[in-house]
Amino acid sequence: MAEPLPQVAEHRLFPQKKEKPHINIAVAQDEAFSFYYQDNLDLLSAWGAEIRSVSPLHDGNLPTDVQGVYIGGGFPEMYTSELKANTTFKKSLIEAGEACMPIYAECGGLMYISEGIVDFEGNNHAMVGLTPGWAVMQKQLTRMGYAVVEVLRDSILARKHQRLRCHLFHWSKLPAPNKDAAYRILEPEEQLEGFITGPESNILGSYLHLHFGSEPSLAKRFVESCVQWKA
Repeated sequence: MAEPLPQVAEHRLFPQKKEKPHINIAVAQDEAFSFYYQDNLDLLSAWGAEIRSVSPLHDGNLPTDVQGVYIGGGFPEMYTSELKANTTFKKSLIEAGEACMPIYAECGGLMYISEGIVDFEGNNHAMVGLTPGWAVMQKQLTRMGYAVVEVLRDSILARKHQRLRCHLFHWSKLPAPNKDAAYRILEPEEQLEGFITGPESNILGSYLHLHFGSEPSLAKRFVESCVQWKA
């Protein structure tokens, strides 16, 4: 008779019962930031987050009753003048980061929270400055395709040594991270990627587009990070 199979830890993508909303997460949704996997928002909601749409283009500041920020992909390079001019929203985001609020930014979101964007004509547009470097637009795609990454440091989203699958698609370049690197891309070409900054490592920005369904712990951990900040 064969030996019993070993017990395998259960990793739930969704909780057995949807959590009642107990924190608010501001999600940037406007003309400049429009790329999100709907599954990511659904998973955040399932684990107890109320999604609050905000606009870095049009809103004067972050809502005062949010406990986390998610800035997804999009085309901030097409709205550099407007994003640069909305200094009050940028200031409220800086203050949130300095107060240790979890802030997660991917691709276009990373460009926005960087020091600034250099547009296709070579003009500089100052952005938020929560992560180092300027995002310089290129004449052709910089990276496109799927990748496997190793998490190098604990963050508001993932734990050290996890391996994640992601998608990359961008026309800009930022200086390579060093001591603040969040990930090491393993495939298709090894290189460092992403930044973890903030007074309590509460800010995570990278070019990665992560589908939270690819790793059951991601959405739950981000919500938990926001809950801990609220406490």
